[in-house]
Amino acid sequence: MTNLKKVLSAMLSATVLVASGAMMASAEDAKSLVSFDPADWVVSGEDPSVMEIEAADGAISFSNTNGQWPAASYLFDEPITVDPDTAVLNYDMTIGGSTNFNLFCNTTTPDDFTGKESEYFSPTAKLDIGSATLNDQDIVGNGATIKGSMKLSELGIKDGCYNEDGTITINGINIFSIGKAGDDSKVTVRELSISTDGSANNGGNSDNTTAAAGNNGTTTTTKKTNPSTGESTAMVASGVVLAVVAAGAVVLTAKKKNH
Repeated sequence: MTNLKKVLSAMLSATVLVASGAMMASAEDAKSLVSFDPADWVVSGEDPSVMEIEAADGAISFSNTNGQWPAASYLFDEPITVDPDTAVLNYDMTIGGSTNFNLFCNTTTPDDFTGKESEYFSPTAKLDIGSATLNDQDIVGNGATIKGSMKLSELGIKDGCYNEDGTITINGINIFSIGKAGDDSKVTVRELSISTDGSANNGGNSDNTTAAAGNNGTTTTTKKTNPSTGESTAMVASGVVLAVVAAGAVVLTAKKKNH
């Protein structure tokens, strides 16, 4: 009996380690496309005062001050190279007015893209945007929250973005704040990231919600959301642990009956 307990204990410990490793790997798998430090962003044009950039509650927000359509740019410290067939774009944003964002690939950057239109792309028109609407490539939110994950290959990548091996290399991003100046134009980004495990909800995770413009607080969800990749991995790992524990209990019970 003592040996059996030792074996079961070792099995449980190993399973917990495997489950923990799976959850950590999933969490580390996502590569953020945004910095949550306002100092890392550069406002396009000669006058940086046309946009306010703030960080709060684990999010980064952008508001214009001139009632037009300025953009803030972020150039990655290290480019991100992924296979679009297995990579997934994860997004969670609240849009006060309207927004758009571009991903710059190949030889383009947020500051060097003129005449290279085939080497950068905007995924916004392909996203599941719930209660928001589209105006050409711009998402008109009027306070709506959009949230989900979709395969990168389905988001309008242009031919000039691809490397010879079929991957793409993303160098940076810019995000527009469009509409009435102030909080009415605020775009709050809680997540813009790329996962490389190939799991996507293909838009089925979008919230059909509306929040006050510029509000980072609680919204009311009217559509059931699916668990994110990390949550799914955690649930599977937890299930494995419970299965091992249950199996051990059955074995112990059988041993007792046989004695």
